[in-house]
Amino acid sequence: MKKNFLYIVAALLICGGLLCGCGKTAQVESSSLPASSQVSSQEEETVQTYQLYNKLEYEFPSSWEQSIPSYELNNLIATDGFYRMTGNSSDGFKNAASISISFYQEDEPDYFQFHLDFSVEQFEYERYPDTTIGGKPAAHLVRKKTDGQIDHEYALDFGNGVYCSIFVSLQPAYDPTGEVAKEIEMILDKIKVIG
Repeated sequence: MKKNFLYIVAALLICGGLLCGCGKTAQVESSSLPASSQVSSQEEETVQTYQLYNKLEYEFPSSWEQSIPSYELNNLIATDGFYRMTGNSSDGFKNAASISISFYQEDEPDYFQFHLDFSVEQFEYERYPDTTIGGKPAAHLVRKKTDGQIDHEYALDFGNGVYCSIFVSLQPAYDPTGEVAKEIEMILDKIKVIG
């Protein structure tokens, strides 16, 4: 079981790294917004509400694109992912940030702590003080890469072998105004535990 998890963690980290930019330009296709979008009163930007695994509800502004629709794989129950581009068509678009939310099931009782220790040892994360996500305690890990990218992982234990990881990657070089960092804070602040 631990071996399967390691493959999943490695795959998620690779996906997050790819989403959060190697510094290459990318083209952004425009898409129509879902009918259930809401209009935020502050900036007139639409906000879409999502649910995952009947346990979390979260909102993303229309400036974020959904990249990983929910799927299942081994002990990965469900995952969802989003990315945020900055820049313009003349200078090129840059992938400034990505967020992925994943639920997984593991029967081993010490798995949650194993996951945290493994991330620190193998992926060079640092353990930061625990925080809360949606009112639920969450372990907080941070990794600062040599290219300036900052990765956060928030890990929540839902009990009965169900765990949630929220991966956040930010490339500050592509967010000179700090707008994307503020959006990330807003997204994390509005996550609700519903189940």
